[in-house]
This record gives sequence, structure tokens and C-alpha cells, in this order.
Amino acid sequence: MLNLTPSNNRLLTKAEEHKLLNELNNKAFEYPKNKSLIDLFEDQVKKTPANTAIIFEDLELSYRELNKLSNQFAYTWCRDTMCIWNRCH
Repeated sequence: MLNLTPSNNRLLTKAEEHKLLNELNNKAFEYPKNKSLIDLFEDQVKKTPANTAIIFEDLELSYRELNKLSNQFAYTWCRDTMCIWNRCH
């Protein structure tokens, strides 16, 4: 049987893990408590629509493109979920 516990299948060395968790990830900042993550993201889209929001392998999306895709996904998911709940198929 394959044992895939985190303790015996490390992708990073201890030093790399420490750097990732304690140095590169140290991005604490104050944000408005009355805004959701979606609100904050959409604010960023308005501020910097053409800036790169995400890079994965050879795919690079601007905030505008990522927002458009995420809204399309949300619409489709909600539509399909409501159809399942309402048995419209």
C-alpha cells in the first residue's frame, strides 16, 4: 500500500518550506473588514484591469480576463445548481 502522508513525501526541503511559509508568504496587511474577498478582487480589477493577475505554466490572465472567466463560471455553476435543485432538466 502506498503511504502518502505529508511527513514522508516532502516536495520541499525544510529550508525551502521555511522560506515559503515565513518569508515569501509574510504579506500581512490591513484591509476593510466590511468587504468580502470578491469585493476586494473586483476593486483590484477596477484599479488595474490590464495587470497580470495569474500565471500558470504558459497561461497568463489579466485581472479583467480572470474576472470575466470567474463571472462566467459563477453564472454557469449557479444556473446548473439551481436547475438541479429545481429539477429543471
